[in-house]
Amino acid sequence: MSEPLTLQGVMYYIGTRYPFDKSKYPRIPEDKRGQFMFAVNHTLLHIDKAIAKISTEQEKFDHNGEYDTKPINEAIVKLFINTLKLAQEAGMGADDLKAAVYDTI
Repeated sequence: MSEPLTLQGVMYYIGTRYPFDKSKYPRIPEDKRGQFMFAVNHTLLHIDKAIAKISTEQEKFDHNGEYDTKPINEAIVKLFINTLKLAQEAGMGADDLKAAVYDTI
């Protein structure tokens, strides 16, 4: 990518790269509510996988004091991607997320 992306631009890129549709997910429900919950569930599975990679490195550190930052960094990026995808599926845009951060902290 040659130009810097805004958070909304990143969300758009993720949304076009990872659409929830019948061509990619033949078992996705027909109704909007079912589609949303399918997207929530599928995204949570990816979030769980990323957390497991971080946990694996933490456990290695607990046992022998060693860990590898590469899988941790990769997992962080995947958590970011999946968090933005989940927000998008919930109808949140970048401005909503930014406002929610300030409202939450």
